[in-house]
Amino acid sequence: MIWYNIKIALRNFKSQKKISLLNLLGLSIGMSVAILIFYFVNFEMSYDNFHKDSNLIYRFISIEKGTGGTDYRATTPLPFPDVVKTDLKEAEMTTSICGILNEDEPVQVGNESYFNLKGYATDSCFLKIFNFPLLTGDLKTVFDDPSSVVITKSTAKKLFGNDNPMGKVLTIDKFSYSVAGILKDLPENSIFKFNILVSHLIMTKMHPDLGRLWWWGGPMTFIKMHPDQDISGIKKDLSLIPEKYFPDFLKGRESYDIQPLKACHLDTRVMGDEIPPVSSKYLSILLLIAVAVLFIACSNFVNLSTSQAEKRARETAIRKLSGGGRFQITCLFIGEAITLSLIALVFAVYLSILILPWFNKLAERNLYINFSNPGILLLVVIFGIITGFLSGIYPALLFSKYKPIQMLGSRINTPGDKNLIRKGFIMLQFLITIILITSQLFILKQVSYMKSYNLGFEAKNLLSIPIYVNDENKRLAFAKLYSDNIESESATSGIKGITLSENVPGQYFPNKFAVIPQGASPEDSKEMVVTSVDGHYAGVFNIPIMAGRNLSDTIVSDKLTHVLINETAARKFGWNNAVGKQLRFKHEQESVTVIGVIKDINFKSLQNPIEPVVYRYVGENWLAGYLTIRIDPANSARAIEFLKTTWDKLAPGIPFKYFFIRDKYLERYEGEERLAKIVGTFALIAVFLSCLGLFAMIAHISIKRTKEIGIRKINGARVIEVIGMLGLEFVKWVSLSFVLACPVAWFLIHRWQDNFAYKTELSWWIFFLAGIIALGIALLTVSWQSWRAATRNPVEALRYE
Repeated sequence: MIWYNIKIALRNFKSQKKISLLNLLGLSIGMSVAILIFYFVNFEMSYDNFHKDSNLIYRFISIEKGTGGTDYRATTPLPFPDVVKTDLKEAEMTTSICGILNEDEPVQVGNESYFNLKGYATDSCFLKIFNFPLLTGDLKTVFDDPSSVVITKSTAKKLFGNDNPMGKVLTIDKFSYSVAGILKDLPENSIFKFNILVSHLIMTKMHPDLGRLWWWGGPMTFIKMHPDQDISGIKKDLSLIPEKYFPDFLKGRESYDIQPLKACHLDTRVMGDEIPPVSSKYLSILLLIAVAVLFIACSNFVNLSTSQAEKRARETAIRKLSGGGRFQITCLFIGEAITLSLIALVFAVYLSILILPWFNKLAERNLYINFSNPGILLLVVIFGIITGFLSGIYPALLFSKYKPIQMLGSRINTPGDKNLIRKGFIMLQFLITIILITSQLFILKQVSYMKSYNLGFEAKNLLSIPIYVNDENKRLAFAKLYSDNIESESATSGIKGITLSENVPGQYFPNKFAVIPQGASPEDSKEMVVTSVDGHYAGVFNIPIMAGRNLSDTIVSDKLTHVLINETAARKFGWNNAVGKQLRFKHEQESVTVIGVIKDINFKSLQNPIEPVVYRYVGENWLAGYLTIRIDPANSARAIEFLKTTWDKLAPGIPFKYFFIRDKYLERYEGEERLAKIVGTFALIAVFLSCLGLFAMIAHISIKRTKEIGIRKINGARVIEVIGMLGLEFVKWVSLSFVLACPVAWFLIHRWQDNFAYKTELSWWIFFLAGIIALGIALLTVSWQSWRAATRNPVEALRYE
């Protein structure tokens, strides 16, 4: 019977090529979109689920509450891993990884330097908790020696070519390591991205006073629980750590919690992951889009199938007169739909493979769908069968319910409620389309608003250089030497100003300290961002001094006992006139004096409100983070070349790295721009599929009203009047869709805007424009078929009446 249904389906495909091809096209596009999105969402939700007992693995996160809000970090203080090993004895295992090599820092092999490698310090428990197979080496002893190193297979190829890497020596930051193991390359769906692992024992050499550095963040710390272990007990022990180990000035500043390993990639609150997490809201939006596009494709199948009511009804009547029962007729139509769906699935798979590189570029991933995998192939086939069943169930039930005598008349008049169902499909299609168009227009408006928003300083033409030198104790001296060399040639090199700072706007400002304002008790301290700048910072960034004066490079007291605060900090302290007021950092004994109030700037993206900031003078090596240069836009190429030449002369062997401050802000909005592109792309697909549905409906209506149109023309109706008569009905449907779509779109946009501290207004014209676009597309779609129906010779319609 199945083979019989397939043959009938293929025969009907040949006899109704136009309708069948439209069905095939719509289903193929809808299914390919759904396949890509479903696979992408599944991939994002599969991060680190390949580890054995991944449901028992948790990560510790740091929670820091300040006056600007609560910060969640994936990293913990340097002494934290050793403390949890001793204080959380009921855990099965704990481990940590701490960064010791950035991509900008060199790995030395002989006389060769290699970059773009990531390195961490860890212990043997890391490879026991996580399933990163060790291809060569002894898991039990590989991290016992502080001079041992484990590298991935691809890294071994990069550093040593075809030579056996075991026992070979490499150097990182003046420490030499011997290769003791080779790891299998890490899978794509992991929050871990590293090339090199060294023994955690090296940390005591790097930081001899590691046990007291509770203010210094670094390692990510993990715990593996026993299957029956109570999480609440772990959380209770965690809550005791700050009071037990923190120095007095840090108490009350930070607390800790745990998050499941599987949730790490989906928690956008937590900062510090090597792979930026993906919002679960973002994945939900994509799933809704996939379901919406697939719904439009399936509803088109229904409308295209029922538009052939007359032909299929007579065929069905003959089958019933020949002894076919309702169940057989239903199975026939569903079988036909499933057959067409499976044919469409084949095209959808090839279409998915074809557009996957574009989708990867859009989603910024490197996905590969192995359709030859039996598991994936089975899921895809099941997906095709379900899609075919859902598409064919309504036409099957519709055509199988009527009696033969009803279906053998000269015309088949489908009851009004059934027409209403088909109209409902069209309305839902355009409702989805209008929501997608509105959302895409508004996301673009929000992104444009953020890009053009006044950040409080002049971000254009600001170039920043991270200060990396082989000896960290010489960073301040190197920054001074580099600045002097640049300033001496600034008149001819296109350099308009240079400043040294700990952080730059657009980057993450990690340092927060408890600040006690004048006249307050230590219990009334406020957590604030504290960063270090020199006397040129405000001038180079063009940040106005609102009260008092700027820090000076020539006044000794400015380097030791004077600070600047921003306007938000002054408000938090309740100071109308902050100049001359004193404040004290909780970890220091002596107070400092506020000599000026600097204008508020948005040093984060506009998703975040402005935080209170205290600016100190940059006077320590570890505070020398970035040199920022304002360049002449007319001579930018010459300026960059000069900066590179000077760097290469003063720091040979260390690559010259730079970025533009404005670009850092734009990077913060890449997620929103990517979402706008995705929504816009699928809105176009939804529009195209909706047009197929409209084409089916106008074809159906023109066939039903052939005689009516002929009589109207004989009585003098003009072509434009007939076109208007047929088009008016569609205008009503799209208008009703618009009315229903507006509140839904408003609700969704309003919820999405909750992620932003600074948001543009929900302009009425966006909704209006989306409606006009949808209406225009609808009218263009129906105009051709309406014109054909209106210009047909009425004699052809009435000759057999």
